[in-house]
Amino acid sequence: MDNNDRDQIDRIVNLYGHLIDDLEWDRLGEVFAGNGSFIIGELGVACHGLADIIAHMRSATHPLAHFHTNTVFDVHDGADRATAWVNVWGPWPDGAMVIGKYHDELIRTADGWRFLRRDVRLISRRWPKQSAI
Repeated sequence: MDNNDRDQIDRIVNLYGHLIDDLEWDRLGEVFAGNGSFIIGELGVACHGLADIIAHMRSATHPLAHFHTNTVFDVHDGADRATAWVNVWGPWPDGAMVIGKYHDELIRTADGWRFLRRDVRLISRRWPKQSAI
């Protein structure tokens, strides 16, 4: 993987959270391939194709913000596919947190790297708010 691939994939992973948090549904084509999928198995969410993903995002309830860390991605030199693993969390208005992982498959398109599949795996749907010490 060269630095350009690394930078593009890192940008896609980061841009996703900004687009969701800013409700910029019509820009999701900047991060998802036209034939991409978005899956949250624990919630029964299975969106296939960019239009389906956008429709879901418009109607879904989202955390107040998306945060991520511990991102690892791999692509082989000359390959047009990559994988990424990302730890994520987001606060709800009541102070509870949703915690999970993204398991991503990315594909190189004419417009750059895009998610072919973003599989959300919830670790804890609602981490209860803790009282201050």
